[in-house]
Amino acid sequence: MLKRKSVRWAAAPVALVSLGALCLSSTPASAATYGPLKNVHDSSMCLTNDGSTANSAPITQYTCNGSTNQGWEVLAVSFEGILAYQIINQHSGDCLTNGGSNVNSAPITQYPCASLSSLDTNQIWEYSGSYPSRFVDGNGKCLTDGGSTANNAPITQYTCNNTTNQKWNN
Repeated sequence: MLKRKSVRWAAAPVALVSLGALCLSSTPASAATYGPLKNVHDSSMCLTNDGSTANSAPITQYTCNGSTNQGWEVLAVSFEGILAYQIINQHSGDCLTNGGSNVNSAPITQYPCASLSSLDTNQIWEYSGSYPSRFVDGNGKCLTDGGSTANNAPITQYTCNNTTNQKWNN
């Protein structure tokens, strides 16, 4: 079970205008809008759950192919008075999670989405920087492909920097 942490978000501004066509939604999941999240480092690679519906399944990158396991909804939520986002996979319905780790290179996995009444920093992401944007978790770590251009390379969290392997667009 995920536990609520007392981590506070950095005071970085959220640039909604610069998000381009990322799937921002506050509608119920049944009316969700899904789309790919491509890594700027190699724009032919998309964030994927490898077709799994299992709890804690690893999130990897794979050549973009339009499958539902590469469809993501970026759902705007209010978390402790801050505008943040849950990132939900179309195939599994699960959310991206950092598993509660604050260690560099810790794997990003999927886990059932917490309800709005029990949101947790493990599944809450903030946008940072201009479009294409970085996704920053509750530990202040960025979603990254680790610099790899290979299929099935793990997606991890890492100290934020300004490299293209930490920037995502659609």
